[in-house]
Amino acid sequence: MAKKAATKSTTVKPKSTRAINAHLDTWNELKEKFSDMPPELYSISGHFRNSTVIDHPTFGLGVVIDSLPSKIEVCFEEGVKVLMHRRHS
Repeated sequence: MAKKAATKSTTVKPKSTRAINAHLDTWNELKEKFSDMPPELYSISGHFRNSTVIDHPTFGLGVVIDSLPSKIEVCFEEGVKVLMHRRHS
């Protein structure tokens, strides 16, 4: 007779208020620091450097916090996202 596989119960823990507030603090600091810079429209074929303010069609305004050859890390109000850039069709 086959044994039943044990099922593992996983609980997704919500982010702590402290972690959420830390991100929002960073977002607010970046937003204030770069408020005088006009945003560039995000495009997968665009080339974005650190500290570039971008306007993304889904996520809104963000600031590039790390730029790699084909990816960028962008801080948005809702969180940090990794996006592609410098892609040509």
